[in-house]
Amino acid sequence: MTFNSSIDQCTSTLVTDFGDALRLIGVGDGAADEFEIQYIRDDIAEQYSPPDRRELFDGAILEALMCERQEDLVQRGELEYTIRVFERGINLLCRIGDRRMLFVGVDRDLSLIPATIARIERETSPGGDR
Repeated sequence: MTFNSSIDQCTSTLVTDFGDALRLIGVGDGAADEFEIQYIRDDIAEQYSPPDRRELFDGAILEALMCERQEDLVQRGELEYTIRVFERGINLLCRIGDRRMLFVGVDRDLSLIPATIARIERETSPGGDR
């Protein structure tokens, strides 16, 4: 899968800055139907089998497609992030271009939402993947 070095730098930054609070980082290309785990915490790797991970990616693709619909309805420009807050974790989906995405899972600490977005923005913009 071809993602530029800003995704690698973003992964490195998130791993360094968030440590054990980071659950998973994945990148995907919906157009090519490719998904790659950049980082996964050991307990999360045990919790989700490769087929489960594939289902998560397929769900992210559907979410990205729904983003396109929301853009048409809301008319505020591109929908760049979706955030899901669960009882035991937070998932952020960042769209990068048409069908490429960065998926970040963190522990359920609400302060990690703006911190994650700030790091993604810093590492992928400008001149990066975005």
